[in-house]
Amino acid sequence: MKPTNPFKFGSVVQEPYFTDRVIEQADIKKVLSSANHLIIISPRRYGKTSLIKKVVSSLERPLIFLDLQLITDINDFASQILKRVYRVYPFERLKGFLKNFRVTPSINLNPLTNEVDVSFLSNSNHTLLLEDVFNLLDKSVSCQYYCVG
Repeated sequence: MKPTNPFKFGSVVQEPYFTDRVIEQADIKKVLSSANHLIIISPRRYGKTSLIKKVVSSLERPLIFLDLQLITDINDFASQILKRVYRVYPFERLKGFLKNFRVTPSINLNPLTNEVDVSFLSNSNHTLLLEDVFNLLDKSVSCQYYCVG
C-alpha cells in the first residue's frame, strides 16, 4: 500500500494541513504589531500566503488580500485595491476621501450581490492613480494594518 502524502500544496491551507512554523508566526505577529512593514520572500509554493493569513486571522484585524498574479495592469491594480477596501470599510467612511482623488473612479454597486465594481479610464495618469489609492489606504485604515499578498 502506497502511503498518503500528509501535506497539501497548491492552495492556501488551514488546519490540519498547516503545521509548525511557530517561530515564523511569532515573528510576523511582532512585526505586524509594530509600525513596520513586512516583506516575506521565498520560492513559490512555500506557504507564504497560508502563513500570513493564519497570523492575520489570529490578530482580528481587517485584511485586504490581493493576489498580484491576477493583476493585468496598473489600472487593474488600483481598482482591485479600492474594491477590497470597500469590502472592509463602509462607503460612508470612504466617500470623503474619494472627493480628493485626482483620477476619478467609476464605482458601481450590484444590488443583488452587494459587490462593488471599480474601474478607471484606461488613459489615467498611473502615478496620480496609485498615489490616490495608496493615500486612501493610509487615511482610511489610519492606525490599522493591511496586507497585499
